[in-house]
Amino acid sequence: ADTSPSGSDITLTLPTSAGSANQFLKNGSAAGTLEYSSMVETSTGIGIGTSSPSYKLHVTNDSSAAARIGGASNYLELGEYASNSSPAISYNGSGASLPIRNGTSEVARFDSSGRLLVGTTSAISGSNANDNLQLVNSAGSILSVASSDTTIGNGTRIGEVQFWGQPSSTWGNFATIGCFGDSTATSNDNPGRLVFSTTRDGESSP
Repeated sequence: ADTSPSGSDITLTLPTSAGSANQFLKNGSAAGTLEYSSMVETSTGIGIGTSSPSYKLHVTNDSSAAARIGGASNYLELGEYASNSSPAISYNGSGASLPIRNGTSEVARFDSSGRLLVGTTSAISGSNANDNLQLVNSAGSILSVASSDTTIGNGTRIGEVQFWGQPSSTWGNFATIGCFGDSTATSNDNPGRLVFSTTRDGESSP
């Protein structure tokens, strides 16, 4: 490649094969020695780790996280969680909190204690350290539990809060608070009841 009059000539060494269709070229282990990349571009999209991208950007890796965004110690990983081969979003950074934003406004976050905070950026002062979910709203927080069943009659379960523990190797249900239909529901007629149940000594369910 001639860069005269101001520079010197440079040499680029091409691969010895034609490679595959849609493949990118890149510098190899030695600068100036070109090799084929695992990145491809097709009419469907760009693929990294796959020769047949199914989306505009398709990143995949069979053994670890598919993508990492950030630096050496503060980063977000997307892909497979290596210890149990499950899809995961993994965040590692100062404080280890993962905020979720709508535009520039934070609407929720997973904090360093594993809690989900909605409507606040920090846990409630003096709250129980074992709180897993905290809802904060100046108008008073509401937690909605809804059923999509369109036929609700007497005894139909609308929703339930269950309290579980694991005193041995088996999980057990210790108590429930359930909302049930109290008779047939129609438009603007929503009869319901709350049922509080506990598990008796020597029994296995409420």
